[in-house]
Amino acid sequence: MNELTFFLIVFILCIVGTGVGIILLINGEELGLYLLFFAIVLGSLSGIEYFHNNKVEYCPTCHYEYKVIDDYDYCPQCNTKLTNKCDSCNKYLPDSATDTCPYCGKEIETKVGEIQNESN
Repeated sequence: MNELTFFLIVFILCIVGTGVGIILLINGEELGLYLLFFAIVLGSLSGIEYFHNNKVEYCPTCHYEYKVIDDYDYCPQCNTKLTNKCDSCNKYLPDSATDTCPYCGKEIETKVGEIQNESN
């Protein structure tokens, strides 16, 4: 089952759960409140996860489209650095770090948006 099918099934179940919850509330049953709350929370969380998993970004050099969830450090097409991470210790670098990594002290050779040297 792909992500879109799963999202649509959960979305439809949330709509049905919301409707049943409203009907139960109208009839004075406390269970309706719980069902309504559960349906709204489940629908919201599944929608947020679906759209996060399908969010795309583009390489600044070659405009290669990739999903954010792929978590690439370098562009798979042109090898441009995409994340501001140290190549030695793999920690995220603060914007103020321009020459050396404040965590491991190694020289920052490739910066975000630059193509990696052959020696790296």
